[in-house]
Amino acid sequence: MKKFLFSALAAIPFVMNAQNVVDFEDLNLSAESYYNGSDEAGSFASGGVSFSNTYVNDPSYPYWAGGFAYSNMTDNTTAGFTNMYSAYPASGAGSSAKYAVFTPGYSGAERVDFNGTVIVNKLKITNTTYAYLSMKDGDSFAKKFGSATNAAGEADGTDGKDFFYVTVYAHDVNDEKTDSLDIYLADFRFEDDNDDYILGSWKEIAVNLVAAKLSFKLTSSDIGEYGMNTPAYFALDDIEYATNVGVKGLDKVQVSVYPNPAENQLFVNNYSGTAGIYSMTGALVKSVQLDGTTAVDITELTTGIYQLVTETGSVKFNKR
Repeated sequence: MKKFLFSALAAIPFVMNAQNVVDFEDLNLSAESYYNGSDEAGSFASGGVSFSNTYVNDPSYPYWAGGFAYSNMTDNTTAGFTNMYSAYPASGAGSSAKYAVFTPGYSGAERVDFNGTVIVNKLKITNTTYAYLSMKDGDSFAKKFGSATNAAGEADGTDGKDFFYVTVYAHDVNDEKTDSLDIYLADFRFEDDNDDYILGSWKEIAVNLVAAKLSFKLTSSDIGEYGMNTPAYFALDDIEYATNVGVKGLDKVQVSVYPNPAENQLFVNNYSGTAGIYSMTGALVKSVQLDGTTAVDITELTTGIYQLVTETGSVKFNKR
């Protein structure tokens, strides 16, 4: 029987500082405004973390060319690119004032930089008003999600099974990609149309990535001649991370889960404490109390891939 060990953060347990949360509330803004790097600084910092951006100061048409902006805009009714800095919930997470907005640049070099290796535990994410209303209603460039036709009214081959998601990439200190996680901002692929959604509220995602930096890539089912038609924007808030200040010895007992795939029971070996089982969309589906070797009943879970998360690490398993 195969046993699957927790990732390195469990096999080599980290000694951690207290949790840190980047909530952007330490940044200054006047009411209903935003910062997009127009001073050409190339980045801004919040909560000890750096967020890069690019601004092109063209005399005839200066513009934000990608990366991160921060905002307190609350407009969730105006459609179009002139409202690219507003989060659809009309506030930051938890009704806070400020949040970050991301759009990819041409270079692909935009990063969240933690200035050292950390464990990124959680973040909160939502759509911008620009992207939300475009997917909900369609516009002159992008289709209405759930429709079998594109913005020009032509069949696009999707049968309305549309999607929009962001891939979060973990990078090491050398900027090499080491891990990733997909987060869906809209999903119309369900058998029951009532389950289709466009994310319009702040959603907490269990990330659990070891990273020195993060990067982001947006993907949509609505593709045209020049690339993705869906507005390539999302909003971000409350990034929770813990810094590594040392590593405990390798003599610590490793935690394992088995069998994998599992059908009715998943055994977790050598761990005591609370754990959560999360879907790959980041939703908590079950909380369990573990004590040494524990048999976890997973009969109620639907078939798919899940992540078991403890205070010291995480591991993916398949429910069949």
